[in-house]
Amino acid sequence: MSDMSQAPRKRPIFLRILAILSFVYVSLGLVANLGALFQGPFSPEEIDEIQADSYESIDQLREMGYSDLSDVMESSLRIEQYVNDNIYEHSLLSVLVLLFGFYGVYLMFRGRRRGFHIYIIYSIMSAVLVYVSVPIGDVPLAFTLISLGISALFVWMYSRNMHYMK
Repeated sequence: MSDMSQAPRKRPIFLRILAILSFVYVSLGLVANLGALFQGPFSPEEIDEIQADSYESIDQLREMGYSDLSDVMESSLRIEQYVNDNIYEHSLLSVLVLLFGFYGVYLMFRGRRRGFHIYIIYSIMSAVLVYVSVPIGDVPLAFTLISLGISALFVWMYSRNMHYMK
């Protein structure tokens, strides 16, 4: 009977699913940011071309009456410009934050409660990371709220598995 009490605890399916989703998200972020580190910033000509195409779409959206969406796209263009101007700093910090998040998810996957706390810190850091490269006034509040909302949802879902973590 004592052998049964010392049997390894089975990892919850929900935790597996969340960890896989998080590992995929973090891995894609790492690939994108490492690629940006090696590629470097876009040239002024490339930026002009991207912006010309985007402003064409923005004007079409405005003509169709989607001014809110066009405003969001304009904000995104400004953010992209700031990030491009600071690509090395932004990408390096992003890689570090993503690795921190990966470590937190890994610990939770292994049943360590400390991973949950690391994941909370990672979630906050990833939501405010954009402010390192972009002035506060140029980041729409909706971007930050959506990022924090998604992070809060994942933190809550991970918290449903705290009984497994020690």
